Formats: sequence, C-alpha cells, structure tokens
Amino acid sequence: MKQLKSSLFTWLILIRFSILITLISQSYSDFKLNYFDWRVYGLLVFIWFLIEMKILNLGRESNLYFTTFVIVGVLKMVLALVDNNFSDDIFYSPPDSGIYKALADGLYRCFEYSRNLNLFCEGEPYFKRGPSFTILLSLLTLGGNISVIPFIFIQVILCAITFKLIIDEIQKNNISFGVAAVFILCAINPLIQSFSRVVLMETIGSFLIVLSFTLSRKDKRVRGSLFIWLILLILSLFMNLQFFVGVLLFYLKNIYQKNENFKNVLITLVVLIFFVFAWGERNKNYIGYWDFNPISGCYLEKNIIESTEAFKLGTNITEIRNSGHTYKLLKDTTIKNQTSTPEVCKKFLDIIPTYYFENTSYIFSTYKIFLNNFASPTQACQYKSIVCENGYWFWIIGTISNYIFGISLLVLFIRKKTYIYDISVYGAILLLIITLVTVDSPRMRVVFQPIYFLVIGVGLSQIFNFLKNFTYKNII
Repeated sequence: MKQLKSSLFTWLILIRFSILITLISQSYSDFKLNYFDWRVYGLLVFIWFLIEMKILNLGRESNLYFTTFVIVGVLKMVLALVDNNFSDDIFYSPPDSGIYKALADGLYRCFEYSRNLNLFCEGEPYFKRGPSFTILLSLLTLGGNISVIPFIFIQVILCAITFKLIIDEIQKNNISFGVAAVFILCAINPLIQSFSRVVLMETIGSFLIVLSFTLSRKDKRVRGSLFIWLILLILSLFMNLQFFVGVLLFYLKNIYQKNENFKNVLITLVVLIFFVFAWGERNKNYIGYWDFNPISGCYLEKNIIESTEAFKLGTNITEIRNSGHTYKLLKDTTIKNQTSTPEVCKKFLDIIPTYYFENTSYIFSTYKIFLNNFASPTQACQYKSIVCENGYWFWIIGTISNYIFGISLLVLFIRKKTYIYDISVYGAILLLIITLVTVDSPRMRVVFQPIYFLVIGVGLSQIFNFLKNFTYKNII
C-alpha cells in the first residue's frame, strides 16, 4: 500500500509539472499553442487543482511548493537568457539597475558609495538610495566583475521562500482548498517572480517584510531573534522607506505579542539610532549639514510633480522630463534640467507644500490613475526584455484573483480577525506609497503580492469551511 501511494505521488508530480510548464508557455508569444482556448486552459487548471488536493491528502507536500517555485523561477530566468543570446546584461535592463551596478563597482574598487568613480576613486557621492541592496550586489558580483546570474538565482530563491512562508501560514487553517488554490495562483501569476529576474530591490524588500510578518506571529519562537530583527531593520532602513515601515510595524507587533525583553528593545533602538546618526554624518561630510536624505525633494519631484504636470498638460512623464518643465517651477534659470544636487533638491522640498495646495485636485487625479494601474491584472510585464508574464490568460487569472481577493478580504474582517493587524500594516505601506509615489505601479505592487495571496488563501479556506459546515448541518 505504501509503495502504491509512493508511485501515485510520483505520477501526480510529473503531471503537475507537465501542466505547469504548458501553462507557463502561454505567457510567451514564441511558445503559444494554437489549440489553446479558454476551455482547454480551464480544464488544465481544474485538473491541476484536483492533483494538488490529492497531494495534500496524501500528506506529501513537504518542500514541494518551495521546489516548484524555484524551478519556475529558474526556468523563466533561463528563458530570458535564451531570448537574449545568453547575455546576463539583460538582468540590468531597468534604468535603476545600471545605477546599482555602478554603485557596486564603486564599493568594490574604492569602498565609496558613489557613482562613476574614476581610476583615482574620485566621483560624486550618492544620496538617493541607501546602500543595503548595493552592498549585497557588490559582494555577490565582486563589484559587477563577475556574472550577475548567481545574484539573480539568490533572488529567485528568496522569492520561493517568500511564497512558501505564505503557504505555510495558510496551511495553519487546516483547509487544503485554500492552499491548493493559492499555490496554483502563485505558480502561474506571481508578480514578484518577474522582478526576481532583474537587479532591483523589490524581491529582497518583499522577502524582508514577509519574514518579519512570520517572526511576529504569536506561535513563532526563534532563537537569536534579536539579531535577526536587527538585521531586518538595518537592511530595510538602508533599502527603501516602505520596506522599513513594514518591518518596523511587524517588529512593534512582535514586541507586543511576545512581551519582548525591555533590554532587547532598548538595544534595538540604540542600534537603529546609531545607524541613522552615522548615515546623516556621512552625508554631512559632503553637504556640510546633517541630513539623512538630502535629496528627498528630488525624489518627490520625480514621483509626484512630474506625473501631476504630465496629467495637467495631457502629455507623458518623459516629455515633461526632457523639456525641464518641472525645473521651471523653481524660477531659477541658472539651474540646469535634471540637476539633482542637495541644494536643488532642497528647493523642490521647499516648494512641495505650496505645490500640493495649489494642485490638490490634479494630484488626487494622479492618485486615482495610479491605483487603477496598481490593481490592473496586466501590469506585471513592466520590463518585457526579461521575458515576463503577459497575454490574455495572464489577464484572466489576474482578474479572477482580484475578485477573489475582494471577497476574501471581506470574509477575513468578519470571520478571521487575527490577520487584521497584518493587513493594516500593508494598508499603512500602501498609504505611504500613494502619498509619495504615483509612478511605476508594477514595482510598487510587488511588496503587496504576499499579503494578497495570504488573504485569498485564508479567505477561501474560511468560505470553504463555512459551506462545508452549513451543508453538513442541513443534511443532518
């Protein structure tokens, strides 16, 4: 009997991967099958769902989900390489990726956080982003002197761990229905996997928040948690504001849930203050005064003013940027277009309050456009050069997922209040992003994919459990 179960399990896994590879191929135009219509697609997804339910009933899932996510990520990474003649430059295709590569080179050669350093390690200091991501990139690529493929592979692994942690959380509800559904949705339609194939911090940032969420759960006790929390907080602090806010809010939950030792909290606070102060001092050496982020004004100019002006004038951000339209708002003809020195950025920061007041209706219109794009099921393919998901079936899966998410979110607020704080953390991050950013909807959405699928999984489990109990009571 045991041998029969093992043989059945093996066949189920083979069929699962056959279906998975067939469905993945539908995202790429070069691999499309002519006979594929919605009936065939729906039938395959249904068969796959039944297989997952059977695997769960056999009690053999173990690390299969993690392995599957890794295989999917590696497969798509290889497809991107094949599509670009095995050149790993494709992983640096987003504009920001080139900046990270230059910074990684500066750290490796000169131990300076600067771009475009010459042979004598002379160059302008960099302020826009903290060094966490660049340090990791520099260490793993030796400053960009070796292939970036191992770094991308690690991002694929972190992506797989992120989804595995979410599925583990769903499994605590003891309902295989939600686990099977979320696994299929994650395997077919994970936005994070698109960004795991490029040199951008979104995959790692999302992982940091999900790991913080996992550590903050009441039933999770981890040895050396103080050290882990310090690493998470410091990495996120010097990576991106929304990542730090997410990690910090889950750390506060951890303190409350587990009655954290006051000494540990004090150590954490002192360490964070030290790093904030040290970074401000580093900036002071270059600009003459203490400032944690001396070019925050330029960040707001790029992410708020440009998009608002583009909306007002009925044009696009590229035209606004090339024309230097936003720089004319400073009313200083000596400032050249796209100058981003701390002095210029401070001028933008000074005019932001007045600009918000005078353009409130336009700004809220750009917020509305951003949110519409943010919820779009077709937004995952921001960087098409890395062979990312697109097409009709991708849109279908995304649309269905959005409806399920809305229903599941309502169910959780009614029947499963243990996740309200966790959802609220992501709500706070969303509010922060909406306030500070109105561009790059796919990139901004990456961080929300884990909670998106968690809500779907737990919500479906609650609905399934309710229907099963309701049916049982009526039959009895």
